Amino acid sequence: MTQPYLNIDEFLIPNNAQEGDIIILTKPLGTQVVVNLKEWKSENDQKYQKVISQKIASDKDIEEMSDLAIQSMGKLNKNAATLVRKYKAGACTDVTGFGILGHLENLAEAQRESLELNIDTLPVIKKTQTIESEIQNFNLLKGYSAETSGGLMCMIKEKDVQGFMNDLKNQYGEKSWVIGQVIRKNDSRKAVISKNPEIVEVDSVFT
Repeated sequence: MTQPYLNIDEFLIPNNAQEGDIIILTKPLGTQVVVNLKEWKSENDQKYQKVISQKIASDKDIEEMSDLAIQSMGKLNKNAATLVRKYKAGACTDVTGFGILGHLENLAEAQRESLELNIDTLPVIKKTQTIESEIQNFNLLKGYSAETSGGLMCMIKEKDVQGFMNDLKNQYGEKSWVIGQVIRKNDSRKAVISKNPEIVEVDSVFT
């Protein structure tokens, strides 16, 4: 039997962000950094040797980072997407190959109103910031490090933020982070990361 077409109400048209909306992210950043770090270790190359010799990270740290990245990449966005619909997010995108700012820029251009989508907090897998600053620059903190199977980045009304995050935690055991807000911007649509964003080191994607 042919399945009926989905009702239009089951789709989120991601162009309705509003001034005052809060931006939420449902997975930490840094998978590209961790995958490369794991490869450096497997090849025992100079970058890995520098990580170990300068005590930037231990072998135990690397394995924990790898496990965390795998858990994050393996976690589906289905639960978060259910709540995106429940709380009627004004806009939403996944975070993958373009990096968090690349995807936010695309989302900003799609908005019906002139708005600035402003990120002031970056949740990252633990120690990825240090790997980036000391070993190799992946543009993680600039927002252009590619993510594999990244989380959802959604714009939720401020009054619904706690409900969204509590539901994700209590119903599904998943963490999420407030990373910014939507600001009125005259005659332009843009996305930015604050000059000195708060960096949150994440050691678990589950509660």
